[in-house]
Amino acid sequence: FRAISGPRGYLAGSHRRKARTMCRSSPHQNPREREPLEFRNPEESHSNYRRKDFSLEYFAESRLAFIDELQIGEAKLDLAKLALLVAAEDDALTSHSSVKFPVDAYLKRLDALARDFEVVLELNKMSGAEDADKIDLLIEFLFGPSMPNTARFVTYRSKFDRGDLRNTVVDAPGVYESPHPAYLNNVLTRKRGLSANLAIIASDVLRRLTKNGCLTHWAKVVPNAGSSDGIPLVELLIRGEGQNIDMNCCSLDVLRMINIHLKRSFWPFAWQANDPVSGGFAAAAGTFLDGASSAESEAIARAALHRLQRGVWTSPGAGDIRRALAACERLVLLTNGPSSGATKKAEATARRDYAVLLLHVGRFEDAKKELLRYKELVDIEGNLSHAVHVDKLLYRLREVDVSSDAVFGADAARREALHNSMASDSQILPLTW
Repeated sequence: FRAISGPRGYLAGSHRRKARTMCRSSPHQNPREREPLEFRNPEESHSNYRRKDFSLEYFAESRLAFIDELQIGEAKLDLAKLALLVAAEDDALTSHSSVKFPVDAYLKRLDALARDFEVVLELNKMSGAEDADKIDLLIEFLFGPSMPNTARFVTYRSKFDRGDLRNTVVDAPGVYESPHPAYLNNVLTRKRGLSANLAIIASDVLRRLTKNGCLTHWAKVVPNAGSSDGIPLVELLIRGEGQNIDMNCCSLDVLRMINIHLKRSFWPFAWQANDPVSGGFAAAAGTFLDGASSAESEAIARAALHRLQRGVWTSPGAGDIRRALAACERLVLLTNGPSSGATKKAEATARRDYAVLLLHVGRFEDAKKELLRYKELVDIEGNLSHAVHVDKLLYRLREVDVSSDAVFGADAARREALHNSMASDSQILPLTW
C-alpha cells in the first residue's frame, strides 16, 4: 500500500476502496471463484472453445490393428509393429492428442538400423562372410560394449526382476517400476529397454537383413532376461530351398513379457514382490471385498485419480487402472489365440487378473464370465491358486446374470473397439485443464 499512498501515508479514494476489498478477501481464496460464471474463461462453458477427444478412436484403431496382426500367425508376425501398437494404445488412452502415434516412423528407424549395419559390413569387408560372423558383428553393433553409449542398446532390469525389494508386499509397484523401458519407441530413442524389446530389435533387424539378401539363413532370437547384460541369444537356423525368407523367428513370449511389465507398472493396488507375474491379484480382490487396507492407501489412490483426471499421466506411481486394464486385455489376447503357444495356466492367470480389474470399473457381468472361465482352466491344469478370493468374488456376484456371450477374446475385443470408435464422436474435452 505504500506505493499508492499519498505523502502522509493516506490512500486516495479509489485506491482506499480497492485496499479495503483486498483486505476483506481471504489470501487463499481463488479470485475466479468470486466471479459470476458468465465472466469466467469461455472454454469452461462455450462449445467453440472445446476440442474433440480422439483417445477412444485412436485406441480402437490401434487395438483393431493389433488383433488383425495377431490373426496372421506367429510365423509371419511383425513383432516390432505389435510392440509399437501397444505403445500407440497407451498413448491414445493418456495423451488425448489429436495426432496419431507415429508407428510407421519408428519402423523406419529399424529399417535405418539395418541399412547402417550393411554399411558397417562393407567397411569391415565382410559382405561375403559367413552368416555366423555377420550375426556376431550385428550383436556387437547393437549391444557391444565397444560401441559408444549413444549408439548401443542396454538392458533395463527392474527391482522386481533383480529381487532387490525388501518388503514382501509393496503398496504401489509403480514406484519401483518404470513403464518407459517397455515401450519400443522409448527404447529406440533412449537406447535402454527390457530384454524383450532388445530381442525384438535384434529379430527385426535380422529379418530385414535376410529379406534384403544380406543373410542366407534365418536366425532364431531368444530374450535373455536372466543375464546381467540382457543381450539376446541368437541361433542360426538352416533354411531350405524354396522356403519363405520373410519369417518371424522370435516367440510371442516377448510381447507377453512387455505387457506383464506394463501391468505391474500401472497396477493400482499392492503387489507381492516375490511374484513378479501375477502378485497383485490378492490385494485387488481384498480391496474390492473389504475396502482399502488403510486410510493412507485410499488417500494415495484418490490423489492419483485426481492427477490422472487433470492430465498428469507421465508418472503414475500409484497406478493407472486404464492402462493396467489394457495390458490385461492384451495378455488375454496373447494367451488365447490358436497360435499363441501359451499354456492354460498362463491364460488362466491373465483372465483372473483381468476379471478383478473389471470388478473395480463396474463391469460385473464380464468379470463373472472371466472368473468362471478361470476356474475351468485351472481345473484342467489341476491347480487352483487364490481359491478363497475367487470363491468370495463369485459369491459376491451370485445375483449377476451372465449372458450367453463368450468370454473376452479376439471377436469380443473387435466388437468393443468398434463400439469405442463410434462412441468417440461425443467425447468433447476443454482446451485447457
